[in-house]
Parts: sequence; structure tokens; C-alpha cells
Amino acid sequence: MEISSRIGKLTGEGVTAMSALTYELADDDDGAWTIVFEPDDLHLYVDFVRSRTAADPANGMTIDDFLARRPQDQAHHRAVANLVALLCRTLGRGDPIPPAADHRAQSPP
Repeated sequence: MEISSRIGKLTGEGVTAMSALTYELADDDDGAWTIVFEPDDLHLYVDFVRSRTAADPANGMTIDDFLARRPQDQAHHRAVANLVALLCRTLGRGDPIPPAADHRAQSPP
């Protein structure tokens, strides 16, 4: 499982914080699933950012909501898997726990 190493700062028109830290979970031709952290506002969310646009907190969702949604396509499915892997590694668990046998673990049609 590979997680994008693209970590950057998000600045621009429509961004509420002066700068935000972003981490790309998965991408496809339409855009990228991205974790966004706005340290000035202590705001953390996941957003699907279309190519050549900035993340928008109004369109973002909480990590809980992101993990609860059924993946819409392969990029979304990879983003969920990569987020779980990132959290497990960050919290010292090493390899991710195998996903539960529910709708979140299934590949999209």
C-alpha cells in the first residue's frame, strides 16, 4: 500500500486560514482526496480537491464522516485505505488492522 508523499501548504483565494497543511491520500484524473489541517483555526478535514483548485472547508468532511461513507470509486477506496494506514503508522501500530467485514472494506462496483 503506497501513500502519496505530497505534503504541502495550501494558500489562495477562498482558503479561510492563511496557510493549511495538506496531505494527499489518493488521486485520479479528476483530482485528489486530501487531508487538510488549518492550524490557525485548529480545523482538520478531508476534501476531494479537483485539479487546479484549492481545498474548501465548506466542502470538506470530518475524518469520521469520510471513514463512514461507502467509497464511490477506486481513488476513494484507496484514500480510505491510505488514511487508515497513515493513522496506524502514526499511532505506532505499524501495519494497519485488517478492515472490518462491512461496506467500507469492499471495493466499489
